[in-house]
Amino acid sequence: MKELFIKDKQSSIIMSLGVKSPQNILDICKKTEIVYAYTHGILKELENAELVYSEKSGRERYYRLTDKGKEVYQNLSKFMENMDKLEYGQANISLEEQKLLEYKQKIEDLKAQLQGERMKGTHSSQKLDALLDQLTQIEAQL
Repeated sequence: MKELFIKDKQSSIIMSLGVKSPQNILDICKKTEIVYAYTHGILKELENAELVYSEKSGRERYYRLTDKGKEVYQNLSKFMENMDKLEYGQANISLEEQKLLEYKQKIEDLKAQLQGERMKGTHSSQKLDALLDQLTQIEAQL
């Protein structure tokens, strides 16, 4: 069963059914962009793994997640959310912490720029020193 979730298409179908249920096979094909025949085979796999069940209504067959499938959907959603966080460098820090890091970086950049200006001697040294002191104080408050 582990190898089932390594496969992208199976995961896509579970995610689609987790977001909206029930769906017929054509709806699933459109949302996942998987061809009909392949979707049909995957749905059979998922039914055999007891993650999906189907009900016939008239000429259509509608698919839903089982309780086990819903649990897999929730875990898969969390996994994908965590992968997104890792991809964007947000693994173990909050949005506030990210903002603080960004501000600290901006302060460091400004300090370096001001120190460069002071070295060139193009501005009043006292004025640049005062600005550097202000930036240092702001940084200490973060």
